[in-house]
Amino acid sequence: MAATRLELNLLRLLSRCEALAAERREPDEWRLEKYVDALEEMLLALKKHSSKPAPELLNEYARKVDFLKGMLEAEKLSSSAEKALANQFLAPGRTPTTAKERTPATKMVHLQTKARYTGKMRSELLGTDPLSVNESEELNLRKRKGFVSEEKQSATELDAVLQHHRSMQEKLAEEMLSLARSLKNNTLAAQNVIKQDNQVAWIAVEEIIQILSIAIHNINLRRYGVNGNICNLILNVIAAGGICMKDLSSSIVQLVLTIDSLVL
Repeated sequence: MAATRLELNLLRLLSRCEALAAERREPDEWRLEKYVDALEEMLLALKKHSSKPAPELLNEYARKVDFLKGMLEAEKLSSSAEKALANQFLAPGRTPTTAKERTPATKMVHLQTKARYTGKMRSELLGTDPLSVNESEELNLRKRKGFVSEEKQSATELDAVLQHHRSMQEKLAEEMLSLARSLKNNTLAAQNVIKQDNQVAWIAVEEIIQILSIAIHNINLRRYGVNGNICNLILNVIAAGGICMKDLSSSIVQLVLTIDSLVL
């Protein structure tokens, strides 16, 4: 199955993060941490996508993202010994992120950070210059493993990827809001229809009672001791809201029976 646009964007950003992780960064460098946060959001969205990749591929993406997160957390520790220990528990990716890689980039980053922290610990013990030790370790490591750095993507291109991801989230939020409004409008419309139907039903009932009243008055009810104002009484009760539809139906039936008995 072909990769979706979301998966391609995730791979591009993941490759960029791996390249940044392999570089020597200043202490106040913030881009990598922000990019990794965006990677987490993309990975979560990809897991929920209808055309998500195979589970083993998702697990590999998650493994690489977790490695980058763990690496950043290790860098925040105070001593070189703590950093080296935390680095030992990190699990790099098993497969290359791009076709240009001969070895998974996260694995190379893992070896680099291990060499860097080991060099710092050694320099602290021997009192040597940590920079020269680290540079020598990393240079030897690059030569042994044939590390090939990925071509850096421009900041503008990465911003476009992140902007596209934010736009997708905003579009989804707008669609959910539109759906909620539509549901509210449909509910109100249904309530209005029911209300109008009830009003029409009451008007029809009132007309029936008026017709029955006229029929009763046309028959000389006083001769049989029947109160001719019973229909007006029912209408007054209805107007006051003191009778329900069930009771009203019973009253109408009684009036009809009365008329039948009089006619007979």
